[in-house]
Amino acid sequence: MAASGTKAASLAADVSPASVCSAMLRRALARADPAAAVREQLRWGGEGAAYGPTLRVGAAVVRWSATPDPPARVVVVGAGKASAEMAAAAVRALELDAGATGRRAPPCSGLVITKRGHGRDPAVRGALRGANVEVVEADHPVPDEDGARATRRLLELLRATSDARTLVVWCASGGGSALTGGLSVAPDRISVRDVALATDALLRSGAPIEDVNAVRKHMCAAHGGRAALAAGASFVLTLVVSDVIGAPLHAVAGGPTQPDPTTMAECRAVLDRLGGARALPASVADHFYGGDAVADAARETLKALPRGSRGAALVVAELRQSLLEAATCAREMLGPDATVAVLTSRMAGEASEVAKLVAGMAIEGPALVGPGSASGARRFALVLGGETTVTVPRDCAGRGGRNQEMALAVAVELARARGAHAESRGVAVLVAGTDGTDGPTDAAGAVVDDATVPPERVTAAADALRAHDSYSFFAREAPQAHVRTGPTGTNVCDVVFIVGVEAAETP
Repeated sequence: MAASGTKAASLAADVSPASVCSAMLRRALARADPAAAVREQLRWGGEGAAYGPTLRVGAAVVRWSATPDPPARVVVVGAGKASAEMAAAAVRALELDAGATGRRAPPCSGLVITKRGHGRDPAVRGALRGANVEVVEADHPVPDEDGARATRRLLELLRATSDARTLVVWCASGGGSALTGGLSVAPDRISVRDVALATDALLRSGAPIEDVNAVRKHMCAAHGGRAALAAGASFVLTLVVSDVIGAPLHAVAGGPTQPDPTTMAECRAVLDRLGGARALPASVADHFYGGDAVADAARETLKALPRGSRGAALVVAELRQSLLEAATCAREMLGPDATVAVLTSRMAGEASEVAKLVAGMAIEGPALVGPGSASGARRFALVLGGETTVTVPRDCAGRGGRNQEMALAVAVELARARGAHAESRGVAVLVAGTDGTDGPTDAAGAVVDDATVPPERVTAAADALRAHDSYSFFAREAPQAHVRTGPTGTNVCDVVFIVGVEAAETP
C-alpha cells in the first residue's frame, strides 16, 4: 500500500491539470482520426478478393454486386471537414491507386469538398491524385459559390456514372451540410447568396443545430437523400465521421444518401421562431411559405429511398469513442486512485449557460471527490461532449466561437468564486472543437483555470462575453489559454475536460 501511495503522489506531482487536459485532447483527436478509422473498417471482402463483389464494412460483409465481376468504375465523393482524409484512406483501403499498388485497379474518379485550409496534407492529396479524385475547398459555415459549383459537378458525376456496376463511396463528415449547401433545389429561383443569407440568419439565431439542418435539407440540392437519388442504379457505400449528437445517419453532412424524417411543416415551425418569412430572403421565404400542400409534397426530402436503390452505411468515428479514449488517458496520467467519469456525449444549449454548469463542476469537483487517495492527493477528471450554440445579434462584430465563449464564461465564474471556493484551485477546464477551428478563428478553443481572468479584469471579460468577442479577449489578456491544433482533419463535435490535480499535503 505504501508503494501505491508513493506512486500516486508522484503522479500528482508530475502533472498539471492543463497538461492532462492537453494530453486528453490529443488522445481524443487520435481516436477520431478519419483515415485510421476508414482503413480499419473498410476492405474488399473474402480471401484474396480485391475488386470482387463483396466489401468488408466494419464487422459486416456487404455484397455490392450481383455478379463476380470487378466494378466497372469506383466513384469516390463526399463533403466535410474530414472528407479529403476519408477519401484518401478509402482509396488506399480499396487499392484504387494502380500506380501505388501495381494491381490493375478499376477506373476511379471523384470529387470531395472540404473546408478551406483542410485536407492539405501532401500524402492525402497525393493519394487522391493517384486515383483521379479532385479536392475542392469552400467556405464554412456559410456556403459560397465555390461549394455550390463543386456540388453541381459532384451530382452531375453521380448521374453520369449511374450503373449497376458502379461502386460509389461517399465520405460524409461534419461541415458537409454547409459545404454542399450553396446549391439550392431550385437554383433558378434561390441563389447561392440567398441560401447563404438564410443560413447565416439561422446560425446567428442560436437555434439547435438539428433545427438548422432540417431547414437546410429542405433547401439544398444534395441533402435529404437527393445525392442517393442522383446515383441511381449505383451501389452507394456511405462512410460517416459524425459531428451530430447520437450519430444519426440522416443528420450528418445534410444526410445526402439517407432518407430524411424531418418535414416542411417542421421547418416552418423553426423559421417561425426565427421571425418567419420576413426574416428570410424573398426566394427562401417563398420556398417555405409560398405554396400549398401539393407544393410542400414536391419540395419534401426523400422519406424512403427509391425502389431498387442499393447501398450501405457505417459510422466509422463518433464523439463517444473519443470521450472514452480521453477518459482512458486521464486514468493513465492520474493513477488508479483518481476519479474519472464520462458524464455525457449530449451536451447542448447556449454556451454561456452550459458554462455555468461546467464551472460548478470545476468548483465543487474537489470537494465531491472526497478526502483523496491513500497519499492524500485528490485527482479527478470529468469528461463531457456535444455541441452548444451561441445567439449572435445581426450587427455583432465580435470574434470567437462557441468553445472560446464557453471557456471564457467558465473562467469568469471561476474567478468570481476564487475567494469563497479555494478548493477550485488546481482545477483546469478545456473546451475545444475537434475540428481544430472554433468559429472564424485559428483557435480550437481554450483551457482555463481560476487565474486566467484576474479579479481586476472580470468586468472586461464579462464585457467581451456580451460582445461575443472571446477570441480577442484571450488574444489580448491570456494568449496562453488559447488551444491551437490547426485543422485536425476530423470533426466529432466538441469536448469539455475538467481536471483536478491536488497534490498531497506535506506532513
